[in-house]
Amino acid sequence: MLDYFLSKYPSQILRKAENIQLVVTDVDGVLTEGGLTYHDDGGESKVFNVKDGTGFAILHIGGIKTGVITARSSEAVKRRCMELEIEFQYHGAGDKKSALEQLFQATGFSYHNTAYIGDDLNDGQLLENCALGAVPSDAHFYAKELADLVLEQKGGKGAFREFADLVLYARGSLKNAVEKYLE
Repeated sequence: MLDYFLSKYPSQILRKAENIQLVVTDVDGVLTEGGLTYHDDGGESKVFNVKDGTGFAILHIGGIKTGVITARSSEAVKRRCMELEIEFQYHGAGDKKSALEQLFQATGFSYHNTAYIGDDLNDGQLLENCALGAVPSDAHFYAKELADLVLEQKGGKGAFREFADLVLYARGSLKNAVEKYLE
């Protein structure tokens, strides 16, 4: 496992990840492919990747807190967040930076111990200011320019899980979290 992470990620990325205590993510384009399906009855549906769900579970086992900040408000997203036991949720957040700063005020976390994964223009300030910012491989070029790391996986296709594994590995707790998950 050691060779895999050391060969995949630059040492400066691993150093940034080792002090992360909170992982916050966008939803559309990160936890989903970014598509929206509208139904005749006014509802909508989204497709989530179960690998990303496992990423949340192992982060929690590894002692990492998690949050979601999304510009849209969706019952499907709220349901998924509850299933995954995501501690901090901001739905319909037009100003994601303000939402994150509210979270900081309420919890004592800061930019210095927070990692963020987003994919588009409205994620820029968080990608720039958090200790570690990452984007899926299919993120908008603007977001890629601001991020510390462009992940190999696409949004909705395991990008969040890749990021979760990286953070836990850098903190030295991936193997233990995986073992506890499998128990």
